Amino acid sequence: MQPGGEQRVKLEGEYDLLRQAEVAEIFASLPPLKQLTLDFSAVTYVDSTFLGELARLHQRLPGCRISLTGANTNLKKIFDLVGFDQLFTITIAGDTKT
Repeated sequence: MQPGGEQRVKLEGEYDLLRQAEVAEIFASLPPLKQLTLDFSAVTYVDSTFLGELARLHQRLPGCRISLTGANTNLKKIFDLVGFDQLFTITIAGDTKT
């Protein structure tokens, strides 16, 4: 992946304290990008450790447009509750709007 490009990362399963190192490694491996899409269509659960990693990703990639796509309604509620709707473009599963 070239710096300044676009990338899509598909996430799967539950993201909690047990997977924090894995998430941190995935996010740390991303180069500077113009556009990043995180696909949540196969994610069933996130906890505060994951939310913290997502916030750090936003800080680490200034100027990058980060989209969270395919979130189920429960994940969308969590993202909105913590204010991520102000930082990221969020679409729920089945929603075709961006």
